[in-house]
Amino acid sequence: AAASRGPAAEAAAKTYRPRAQLAVGILREKGEDKRVAMTPENVKMLLSKGFGSVVVESGAGSKAGYSDAMYVEAGATVGDAYAADIVAGIGAPNPKSLRKGTATISMVRPGSNK
Repeated sequence: AAASRGPAAEAAAKTYRPRAQLAVGILREKGEDKRVAMTPENVKMLLSKGFGSVVVESGAGSKAGYSDAMYVEAGATVGDAYAADIVAGIGAPNPKSLRKGTATISMVRPGSNK
């Protein structure tokens, strides 16, 4: 008899999607923050590693010196980053904008993020 992989592994196996089917979203930071979670070079790297697509919010890199055109040239599209499967930002994303099952990459500071 085969050994069980455990409930977490079983759940992961049911929701697994190949990298080529995943979209990564890059958020525009709020306020005075001049940082951006990913640069156009990061977009190129993600696409070369087989991710399906990268969606950047309009103006996401502008405060850091990256235009929307630079992201598009790297292979991204400009659109709703919250529609992606994986959402990346410096600050915590707006939880009301996240879809169920979306993975997030950000700096979360419990107690100071709202």
